[in-house]
Amino acid sequence: MSDIKKHLVSHISHALTKISDDKAKALEKILSDNKLPFYKRPDEYTQHLLPERGLAILLSKTICSAVSLRGNSGVVLNPEAWDLNEVSDYVRQAMRNFPNIENEPVGSEVYLGGSFWVYATGDERAKALAAWHEAKELCTQGYIAVDSLYFSGHREYQVNSDLFRIWFGDFDSNPKLLESARSVLSRALGGFQQQLMMLSYSGLNVYGPRMSERRENAGAFSDVRIIPDEWGQSARSPKTCILGQYFFDPSYTSESLRNLIVGMDDDDMQVSRGGCVLHEATHMFSNTVDAPLSEDVLKAVGSEERSAQGYGAKACLTLAKYDSAAAVNNADSYRIFCEATVYKSKVRPGGFP
Repeated sequence: MSDIKKHLVSHISHALTKISDDKAKALEKILSDNKLPFYKRPDEYTQHLLPERGLAILLSKTICSAVSLRGNSGVVLNPEAWDLNEVSDYVRQAMRNFPNIENEPVGSEVYLGGSFWVYATGDERAKALAAWHEAKELCTQGYIAVDSLYFSGHREYQVNSDLFRIWFGDFDSNPKLLESARSVLSRALGGFQQQLMMLSYSGLNVYGPRMSERRENAGAFSDVRIIPDEWGQSARSPKTCILGQYFFDPSYTSESLRNLIVGMDDDDMQVSRGGCVLHEATHMFSNTVDAPLSEDVLKAVGSEERSAQGYGAKACLTLAKYDSAAAVNNADSYRIFCEATVYKSKVRPGGFP
């Protein structure tokens, strides 16, 4: 797919994210009916027609909804025509009338990428958007907690300092830990506040029976990066958080941790959806890593897996104890610290090492 088509899809997806649920459902119905009429035979021509027609329809309902586009002859173009030349001309005229759509959308906050509008359910789209807002709040509270440690008289100083030592190490003996954590959370929060993030779908429906038919008719919107058996991945250009199967599976990921006890001394990940997005946001905005575990840390967690990384409470606790420098650059340490900061009243008594 050309960069221009990718940017076009991004602009349409950005516009779709802002419309109401009712309009989204109506548009989904229109696109689901984007199938060949009985009098047209499937051939190479119609293989190009369906996705181009779908693209024209989406443009007409979003970016171009307030205008009528005309071809070179001056005739108004119909985006729902069953003629490849006409719908292709509609797409070209849209790009000519709105030149900004040839580049990536700009702004702040979040939008759902094209894959969410092809494969995801309405409930999955709602969960993804809610997770971004939860991630922003987790990051805000985590930053406030770290910032409070510069003021020993702060009313939350004691509980926040305890949490910091648990997940990152002793900042009294190593003040650089505090500076590093503050920098990571500051950059991540700045990203949430000032940059545009795209959420991309790689959930359960990508693997289901809907996929082949939807991919066939979706054209430029069908591009999806499949990440099986994962919560998420991130990309920095453009800023993208890919949400995988585990993100949408309630047996792996909760809506929030508000009614859970944070596991501190076992291998249970207990990831919140907001925490998943925050983890990926620290990668893309703050250049954190999934820290490889040193020999000492592997021995302490009882693992012989040489490729093990800093995922989950047990690994992050042990990183803070044996390798603080790695802990303050480890994405999941920030995820758990921020979750614990927000939901600290739910932390299990005696769970701290």
